[in-house]
Amino acid sequence: MTAYLAGIATNLTAASLAALAAGAVTGTPRRVLAAVALLALLPLPFQLMVFMRTDLYFVLQDVTRCRDLYGDGLAYTRYRARRLLRRRGGRTAGEDPSLGLPAHERRAVRAYSVVLVLGTTLCLAFFAAVTLPADITLLARALTKSVAARSARDRLDGIAVVVTLGGLHALWLRPWWRGRRLRRTPSRPSR
Repeated sequence: MTAYLAGIATNLTAASLAALAAGAVTGTPRRVLAAVALLALLPLPFQLMVFMRTDLYFVLQDVTRCRDLYGDGLAYTRYRARRLLRRRGGRTAGEDPSLGLPAHERRAVRAYSVVLVLGTTLCLAFFAAVTLPADITLLARALTKSVAARSARDRLDGIAVVVTLGGLHALWLRPWWRGRRLRRTPSRPSR
């Protein structure tokens, strides 16, 4: 637990110290310390996204005494989806994977599967409604600025935005694509 909560405790400590120091000064130093406090607090809401295996996910996994809360929750979610599709004429659902778990773990996995589905759905909806349109708008403006710029500074600014935005998406896409490819590749028996 100490290892999982150390980052959160560090962020809270930095934010608290910066807020206390900001109360003792005025002017620019106060604004800088307030910004430090805010920057220290910004990552904390993301810790609540336990469906993405954050530090709080591992705390939750330990508290519920589950071996693999995410993996078992994902397997149960897939089973429920197949079962729903079977009712609509799809393939067979198979056996409930949570039945092999101890009772306390089964309850936790089933509850976590709801959090997994809701959290993932909300994140994907936010991505589609906010992040993707903002990225497309930013990319379009940066491309326009880099091509039709009147000064070298504006052109470099547009190119920097395109490279940064493209680099961030490439950093995200590479492991995603690799994971997809690995799941599709059949494993070969070792010799």
